[in-house]
Amino acid sequence: MRAKQHFHENLNEQKQKLKKRIRKKLENRNNYLENERLCFLEESSSKLAKLLDADEVSMPSICNSLKGILHCKKNSIIYGEQDLANKMYIITKGNVKIISESNTRVLQRHDIFGIEMISAAKAANSKPEVDEDGNVELPTRKDHTYAHGTDVELLYMDYEQLVFFYKSGLLKKGQARTLSLIQKLVLERTRRLKMKNDNLLQEVEVFKNLDKEKLDKIIDSMVLVSFRPGDFIIKEDDLALDFFVIVKGEVKVLKNNVGEITTKCSHDVFGENALSVQKEKALRSASIKATIHTDCYKLSRSKLKILVKENVLSEEELLKFQASLRTAYE
Repeated sequence: MRAKQHFHENLNEQKQKLKKRIRKKLENRNNYLENERLCFLEESSSKLAKLLDADEVSMPSICNSLKGILHCKKNSIIYGEQDLANKMYIITKGNVKIISESNTRVLQRHDIFGIEMISAAKAANSKPEVDEDGNVELPTRKDHTYAHGTDVELLYMDYEQLVFFYKSGLLKKGQARTLSLIQKLVLERTRRLKMKNDNLLQEVEVFKNLDKEKLDKIIDSMVLVSFRPGDFIIKEDDLALDFFVIVKGEVKVLKNNVGEITTKCSHDVFGENALSVQKEKALRSASIKATIHTDCYKLSRSKLKILVKENVLSEEELLKFQASLRTAYE
C-alpha cells in the first residue's frame, strides 16, 4: 500500500515538472516575441511613425499590436508581384531581397517593407474603395521578395489592425498622447486582473497557502516595473528595499568575484533580503541583471510591513522563505 502511494506521489511530481517545463518553453517563446517588439520600439520605431504619418507617442501601442514571429526559410518567397497587399512586415532576423522592375535591394534587421496597404488603410478612414460585393479593395504588390541567403524572421501587421488604429484616432497627432495614457491605465488594470485570475502568486512558495482575498491584497500592493536588456535591477551590497516577482522576461543572478550563478524567468522571484521587514539595513546578497526586456511586480518593504501588520503575511514564513532562497546564492 505504501509502495503504491509512493508511486503515485512520484508520478504526480513528474507530471508537475513536465507541465512546468512546457509552460517555461511557451513563456520563453512569448518573451522572445515581446523582446523583439521592444527592441524595434527603442531602436527604429521613428521609421514606422514617419511611414504612418503618426505621433511617436502612439508607437508603443502600435508595436504591441505587431504579430509574429513569421519564419521564412532561406531563399523562400515571402510574397510575389500582384499578390494582395494585406500585410506589412518588419525584419527581426536575416536579410530580405526585394526585386522590382526598377531596382533590386537588400533589406536588413528592423527595415520595413510591404507598405502598399498604408494608403488603403488611410483611405478606409474616409471613403474606402469597394468592389461589387462591398468588400474593401486592397492594392496589389509591385515587387516580389524572398529570404536572401539566410533564414528570416518577421514581425507583421495586417490591414484590419492598421485600419482600426486610423479609425480610433490613436495615430492622430495631438490625440495620441491622451489615448496612449488611457490605454496604459487600461493595460495595467488588465494585467492585474490577469495576474489574479492566473493565480501567479500561488506558484511562489511563500504565498502558495494564502487564500484568494490575501493574494489579491498582495497584488494590489505591488507595482509593475519594466527593465531593458542590460539593466541592473539590483546590485550586490545595496540596501534591500524591494522584493520582485518576474511576470515575463529573464534575468541573471551575479555575485562579486564569482560571476553568473543562475538565471531566472517568468514566475521566479528575487530580492528576498527585502523580506526582513524588521531589519532596517538589510543588504543585497547578489546582483540581478536583465538579459531581455523584463516586467516584474515589485513589492516594497514599506508595503510588506503593512501586509504583516494586517496579518496578510506572516513574518516567520517570510524569513523561512528568505533563508531558503539565500542558500542558492552561497
